[in-house]
Amino acid sequence: MNDDTDATPCSLTDADRHAAAHWHLLFRGILAHLGVSAHHEFNPEVVEVGEPWPSPGHREARWMAFRDTTGVWMDDSQTGRHAAATMDDALALIWGIQASARAAALALIPPTLLPPLPAAFCCAD
Repeated sequence: MNDDTDATPCSLTDADRHAAAHWHLLFRGILAHLGVSAHHEFNPEVVEVGEPWPSPGHREARWMAFRDTTGVWMDDSQTGRHAAATMDDALALIWGIQASARAAALALIPPTLLPPLPAAFCCAD
């Protein structure tokens, strides 16, 4: 919950739910769970996003996006709370964090272990 004492938790708006549905397809493509939960301690509804895992059954949420009377917030269990203008912005921020982590992980793979690309992908006619 937001530390601001004037903030009152709110339900998600239709635009928030639409953003969650849009981003759900993208997160599903990298095996990251994204779901709307009505079972939260402080907020009536939250969007929860988990880390990408090799097993789709792993559903522990690292990120939580929610709305209160002061706006939209994104909580990261590792870095804390971040303000966002819209739910779409909050989910885009989570996507960016995950994309950065994926890029860093791929950069650790030695080039000698990468398979060669087919000629159609590396050679111009």
